[in-house]
Amino acid sequence: MMEHEQEDVHSRRIERLAKKLHSKRYRDSYLSSHIRMFLANQLASLQGEMSQKEFGQLLGKPQPIVSRLQNPDYGKYSLQTLLEIASKLDVALLVRFVDYPTFLKVTSDFSDEALRPARYDQSQMDLLATKSYFTGHSIAAGEMAHASPVGGMPVMGGAVPTPHGMASFIPWRHASIGGSKNG
Repeated sequence: MMEHEQEDVHSRRIERLAKKLHSKRYRDSYLSSHIRMFLANQLASLQGEMSQKEFGQLLGKPQPIVSRLQNPDYGKYSLQTLLEIASKLDVALLVRFVDYPTFLKVTSDFSDEALRPARYDQSQMDLLATKSYFTGHSIAAGEMAHASPVGGMPVMGGAVPTPHGMASFIPWRHASIGGSKNG
């Protein structure tokens, strides 16, 4: 399928979903089933050619737990379990609340790259840390997270990716990561 045809299919899919998402009940169901399905498929993809037993040994989980985690009907993943899996696989975990347009945009990618993120790579981090990485964006590496008072409350914030590129300043309440909220 050519790139233009893929974009048309994607656009029609988003258009159909946008109509269905008018219903709160549908939104709740879609969100839940999509996340459970994606996590189950992603874990199976990350398993690769290993058996569930071998994958479980890598994760420090028994095979029945791996089987349960790869079942899209399970859906009772704990944040702690996901963090442990991310640590064992040396990949990052992204969990955040977003609006539905952002959710649809971010979760529409079922490519191998989306299902099988690369393990930590210091050279990629070094590239990210350079100012040249941010050329064309509104921020430099040192400006990503800076403290500033908002409404008398200390916050942390920075430029974050938006549907329109990198730019929006989003304040993060409770100024320092791992710091006191009462500070």
